[in-house]
Amino acid sequence: MKFKKIYIVGSGSICISILKSLIKDEYNPVMILYKEHNISMLGNFVKNNNIENYSFDNKAEITIFLEKVREKALIISANNVYLFPSIIVDKENLKIINFHNALLPRHRGMNAPTWTIYEMDKEAGITWHLVNKNIDDGEIIIQKKINLNGTETAIYLIKQLMNLAFVAFEEIKYDLLDWNLKTYPMRNDIQYQIHYSKDIPNNGIYNESWSFQQKSAFLRSLDWGCIPQFPQPIIKTSNGDLIIENYKINENKIEICTRPIL
Repeated sequence: MKFKKIYIVGSGSICISILKSLIKDEYNPVMILYKEHNISMLGNFVKNNNIENYSFDNKAEITIFLEKVREKALIISANNVYLFPSIIVDKENLKIINFHNALLPRHRGMNAPTWTIYEMDKEAGITWHLVNKNIDDGEIIIQKKINLNGTETAIYLIKQLMNLAFVAFEEIKYDLLDWNLKTYPMRNDIQYQIHYSKDIPNNGIYNESWSFQQKSAFLRSLDWGCIPQFPQPIIKTSNGDLIIENYKINENKIEICTRPIL
């Protein structure tokens, strides 16, 4: 292995899968947690398996920590909201890769599965790429894609893409650890929008004049199950705004359950 240390920065099940994979091969990864509750699935896994870890409540603390890393290290960013600043990207002893849950350069930034569904893409996918100073812009290591059938919710697609990302990680793992990757530049002939955390499809407003397909895409794109990633969508009526609490989509019919905004 080319690296003295392997750091994983991120959250969720994909980090657990990567940790398990590295430990199985007798590596000793270090987990960097950001606002991860001690009783979360990842927090419990790290604790129960005595994995070296560091927990931070703000991003500046992560930067300070990484600034102090002197040995040659690999950083694996997966399901991670921390953006690596130039002072970290420029460190010659650090190599950083990132998992993004879209087929870059499309849907750069936050909540890519939501935008994939809302824009009615015919396919979705994942990208592992090198990290540079820009958002989701580094050279591509590997991409994998799946076809969409127009019924996926955001939470369902997220789970599918997490699994796909781990499959891809396993394919590149040994080349990654030897830093013998074959990469290729990201396309820059088309400028795609970068989505930020504050961005919500159609500002969260359900439009009755939309087609059946667009109504379905909107509702499914904001359906993160029990995860409160976005405010509940609203529908504007002559009697005021209503919150959409639930919905049901049949073949050619959409039923929505609403309540007044309190």
